[in-house]
Amino acid sequence: MRAMTMTAATMTLVLGVSALGMAASSPRAVRAQAADPVRELAERLLSTPFGAPAGQTPTAQLLPGQLPGDLPYAVLQPSGTRVVGSLVRSAAGKNLSEEVVLDVPGDAASVSSAYEQDLAAKGWKPPANGPGEPHGFVSTPPVSNRTFCQSASGPWLSLSVFGKAGAPNDVRFTINSNPGPCASPQARAVPAAVNSAANLIPALHSPDGVSIQMNGGGGGGGRWTSEATATTNQTPGALEGHYAQQLQAAGWTRLAGRDDGALSWSTWKVPGDGDWQGLLYVVQAPGQNRRSLLVRVDSATANGPAGAAYSYFGGTAQAVAIPAAPPPARAAVAVAVPPTAAPPSPSASPAASPASPSSAGSASR
Repeated sequence: MRAMTMTAATMTLVLGVSALGMAASSPRAVRAQAADPVRELAERLLSTPFGAPAGQTPTAQLLPGQLPGDLPYAVLQPSGTRVVGSLVRSAAGKNLSEEVVLDVPGDAASVSSAYEQDLAAKGWKPPANGPGEPHGFVSTPPVSNRTFCQSASGPWLSLSVFGKAGAPNDVRFTINSNPGPCASPQARAVPAAVNSAANLIPALHSPDGVSIQMNGGGGGGGRWTSEATATTNQTPGALEGHYAQQLQAAGWTRLAGRDDGALSWSTWKVPGDGDWQGLLYVVQAPGQNRRSLLVRVDSATANGPAGAAYSYFGGTAQAVAIPAAPPPARAAVAVAVPPTAAPPSPSASPAASPASPSSAGSASR
């Protein structure tokens, strides 16, 4: 009797579980399980209704703790990196863009430099349409915000590194499948000679905790300059040493330098073709904890486009017309003009009076 009771109870339990399983597999139950209102709202807000091919509805997919598959860039993950997650926007079965968020430990400037070097090693290059990218001192925040192209037809990648005190750096990649800035002409077209000069100066990142305000820069012909103001209690010598390490990492060779306390400077041989030489200096500026920064490249033989210089603020180059030089003034030529002799007085004797040209002519007649 007890055995029959246990068997009946077991059958009831099995049937109950089966019923639950059937209910869970029904379409209505699947929809109920999939309906995470927070996730649905986030993905709807992130799937912007534009940017997709005509007639297609874009979708967004959140991937917590994961990288998207088949990324065109094999994401560098230094030791201690945590993948926070990703966002994939797609339409018609094709990815339009991917965003990746990482936590990466270490000095923010070093992290940024490591990613920039890794991208360059894997064939990613800055856009060809003018400087547009940081060359010289980089404003904060973020420590780095740069654009790279895989080819003129895309894809293109945006890299941002945000330093956070006492926490890992917030590193973000956005990869877009369209050509974007890689092929689109820009109004600020800059001649290749000027662009080449700008590219000789690497992006220079400030130490953690140092605020940088860009003062602009530019150049033309055989010169390119970047200027900024730093707010910090670090000495000019300490700042110069920090930026000098980044110049050395970019292949610059130190020639000379000096730290005088209020002013620290160094000169450099710049890698590449030509006779380019670099100058870096940091000097105390008026006001409390302010330092003026300058980095410059010069060449005695490089020639840029005549009649124009190029300036930028915040990485945007702009042509500035230079008025034509006035024609050189004609050199004055001294011509000796003999003084005209005064006419002789009536009482003066001809022999005693100096002969004038007219009187000499009369005598000859």
